Amino acid sequence: IYPGSIGLLQKYLHQMLVQGRAKLVLEQRGTRNKIETIDGNTIDTMFIDNRHSRFDNGKNLVICSEGNAGFYEIGIMVTPIELKYSVLGFNHAGFAGSSGDPFPKQEQNAADAVIQFAIESLGFAPENIVLYGWSIGAYNTLWLASQYPNVKGIVLDATFDDLLILALPRMPESLS
Repeated sequence: IYPGSIGLLQKYLHQMLVQGRAKLVLEQRGTRNKIETIDGNTIDTMFIDNRHSRFDNGKNLVICSEGNAGFYEIGIMVTPIELKYSVLGFNHAGFAGSSGDPFPKQEQNAADAVIQFAIESLGFAPENIVLYGWSIGAYNTLWLASQYPNVKGIVLDATFDDLLILALPRMPESLS
C-alpha cells in the first residue's frame, strides 16, 4: 500500500528528491530536520518558515502528510507554500530519509513526533496548525486530529476509506 517505502522506487526517484529538497532549501529557505520518534525511528522533515513575511498566513503552520508514493520533496507542500503559510512536510516511516516501516503504529508515532516538533521546537500553538493529508496521508492527518482536537483545521484531499473499491477495477477479475 506504501510503494514509496520500496527501495527500487526510491532509487529511481533519488535524483528528483535531491533536487526537490535543494529547491526547498535554496528557494524557500527551508530547514531540514530529522526528528526521533518514541519507537526510535527518525523522520525526515522540511520546514518553511513564513512567520516573518508580510503575509498573515505565515503565522499558521500547515503540516503536510503525503500519499502512498509521495515525498515532501515533490509533493503537496507546494500549495500552502504558494499561499505563504508556514509549512512542515515529512516523509512517512521508511520513505527516503525516514527510517522504519509505514505500519500503523510507526505512522502514528511519526505523525505525533512531527506535531510535537511543531509545538515544542518551532513554537506553533495547536490553534495555529492546519493538518493537510493527501490520499493515504489522511490516515496520519485524521489520527493527529483525534489526538489534537484544538488544531485550527483539517484538509483532506483525494482520500479513501476502502482500498478494495479502488483496487478491484484495476485488477484482473481472477484476482478479485
